[in-house]
Amino acid sequence: MNILHITATYVPSTNGVAITTQRTVSVLRALGHTVWVIGPRYNHQEEKESYIPFPTIYHLPFIPRDYPLIVPYLSRKQTVLLMRIPWDIIHVHHPFAVGALARRIGSALDVPVVFTYHTQYDQVARYFVPWLPKGIHRALYTHGVLKVGKTMDHVIATTTWLAKTLQQRLPLVPISYVTTAGLPKPFLLPTKKRVLRQRLNLPLEYPIFLCVSRVSREKNVGFLIGAYRQWLRGKKRGCFVVVGDGNDRTRLERYVRDIRLSGHVLFVGKIANDQLPAWYSAADIFLYSGIHDTIGVNVVEAMSAGLPVVAIDHVVSREIVRDDDNGVLAPEEARVFAKAMDRALVNHRKLTIGALKTVSDYTLSKTTGQLLSVYNATIDAHTRRHQ
Repeated sequence: MNILHITATYVPSTNGVAITTQRTVSVLRALGHTVWVIGPRYNHQEEKESYIPFPTIYHLPFIPRDYPLIVPYLSRKQTVLLMRIPWDIIHVHHPFAVGALARRIGSALDVPVVFTYHTQYDQVARYFVPWLPKGIHRALYTHGVLKVGKTMDHVIATTTWLAKTLQQRLPLVPISYVTTAGLPKPFLLPTKKRVLRQRLNLPLEYPIFLCVSRVSREKNVGFLIGAYRQWLRGKKRGCFVVVGDGNDRTRLERYVRDIRLSGHVLFVGKIANDQLPAWYSAADIFLYSGIHDTIGVNVVEAMSAGLPVVAIDHVVSREIVRDDDNGVLAPEEARVFAKAMDRALVNHRKLTIGALKTVSDYTLSKTTGQLLSVYNATIDAHTRRHQ
């Protein structure tokens, strides 16, 4: 099968959309499919025939560093290059201008287009452009996402709750659930936890809580710091490790200094993907505060390393986290969340077993198989309509 992916973010960016798209592309290629990607132009990137870069703008003040602004435009040379391949399907990962471009390419080449809905754009926009009226934020969803979605041959939802929502809002478009949280392999390392902690310069005897996330306001990392502060009060010693970077990191580091927790909260910064398993495997509990995600890929990564997950009780986290089975769910209230952290430590062994069982449903081979089924069904439907 000849497959064209179009995305506004890709590796070496470390956000969820970039990583999961790259993982899917790699598996599809390993299965023998021809896969090209149209995506951002990254610094010092070598030109590759299978990767066509968009014109790209970096360092805008309201755009996260992992999301450069792409200009959805193809040169004549790039267009000719694309037309050399008899594409079977186009898979676009964003709405707005990128989605519209994918639709135009599909129509011009008579190729079906599928769209994966990765992001709650109306929710996230409140943090990136907070000065815009709420009506504009809602319009991003109704006119940006749904308008493009209506033009697609198939829409993929990354969670079951999102699939139900889209089925109501896009009744004439086929909707399928295919999670993007499939992992190429478990993140649990055979190395003893004590050895990993020595290697990473982490405390040997204290409980270690971990968060792996982009450090930006919509990721709600500040709430976790407040909950950890509550957990520490009066009796405990521990360490809260934040792996990741973002435009809210400086503010949160200053906040940690102001509340005198510098010795307890460690900001590691951005690390390479192949180094993540060591950090997961060195920790005891994973903390998750995402309420604006569509799927918590980092939650699945943590569970694959045997970590129970303490998460805000929300439709996003309930997709994966089951209370008192593979983690603990708690309301977005620091004191109650801190008690949930205690529950996870007390029931650590039971929750670890549940976490490892959960990830059997999130293998990359299984999710790629589901994606290929969507591709084949979409191609068949497109062929029937044009006979």
